[in-house]
Amino acid sequence: MILHAVSMAAVFVDAVQQAPSAANCVPFAPEPTLRWLLPTIVQTVVSLLSIFAGVLIAVRSFRANKRTEHEQWVRNQEAGHEQWIRDQKKAEWRELLDAINVCQDSLPLVDLLGRNAPVNIDVVQAYEKVRKLQQILFDRLFIDRTKIEPIMLAWVDVNERAKTAMAAQTFEYSVAYNAFVLKVRRLAREDLGIEK
Repeated sequence: MILHAVSMAAVFVDAVQQAPSAANCVPFAPEPTLRWLLPTIVQTVVSLLSIFAGVLIAVRSFRANKRTEHEQWVRNQEAGHEQWIRDQKKAEWRELLDAINVCQDSLPLVDLLGRNAPVNIDVVQAYEKVRKLQQILFDRLFIDRTKIEPIMLAWVDVNERAKTAMAAQTFEYSVAYNAFVLKVRRLAREDLGIEK
């Protein structure tokens, strides 16, 4: 094996000694400047244009996303505000209906105060209930005034009927009060959009 490597080296050295060793170099001729400068300038301009186009696309998409996100936020805020108003309106109607239900038996007793009748604890409590209902009627902020005004007019009518019912000792007051309650419930349903 060693003999084989040595024989190969001898053949190589012999071939190198027999080959003419002349180096032929081509003389260097300078290249014109425009020939190499023009492609470099074109590549640079194309690269800058592509970078500028990418930045422009990114800026436009960021602005469009920001605009659509803002519009969505505004829509959500409006929907949330509308829901809040509906909730407040619903709470006011509930408070008004509760006060009306509490006052059902109080109006005839309150009429006794105007007749110089003996005042007992029931009459004073009835007066407080009616006064609270009247205050609730005037304090409604979210219920539309066009809904409250008919209720107030009906309330005055119920008061008058309570007075005449006490004087005549009839049941006309109960019928009028029930009609008043039904009217308030109907207006509440209309205002809350439960029925049209």
